[in-house]
Amino acid sequence: MVPPLPQLRLSAAQLRTLRKPRADVRVRRKMKAALNAQLAAEVSGAIQVFELSLAPSVNRLYANVRGKGRVKTKHYRQWIKTALGELVCQRAKPAQTPVSISILLPNMMIGDADGRIKAVADLAVRAGIIPDDRREYVNSVSITFGECENMRVTIAPNGVGM
Repeated sequence: MVPPLPQLRLSAAQLRTLRKPRADVRVRRKMKAALNAQLAAEVSGAIQVFELSLAPSVNRLYANVRGKGRVKTKHYRQWIKTALGELVCQRAKPAQTPVSISILLPNMMIGDADGRIKAVADLAVRAGIIPDDRREYVNSVSITFGECENMRVTIAPNGVGM
């Protein structure tokens, strides 16, 4: 059975540019070339894109417990269980390291953006996508806000365009 091709994710601005009948031909060609490169990389398995439930903020990951120290909260353990299931359904596989991680958060999200990085990086390690979240395996992490329902995580080997 042949797996389905990944769908390209276009921003609203990219869609408007491609739909304009009189759009600059050079801009349209460059955009189409970039999208074709992205599609080729995704088909070859170089870039992995996952739709995950929204990660908890770093403030909700751990709690202090007398006699035990810092432990994962119930909320964090539940998110890990859910997100691991989502990764299995989306056929996550080990990535060529070092990687770049890009996180797209919903525009309507409440809370700080940078607090989601730890949960996502730890999940990638736990799922076996990357061996560790140290600098030698993860060279860059970026966070953006955009149109998505929950959270979109893109993991790409360095040297492959994201």
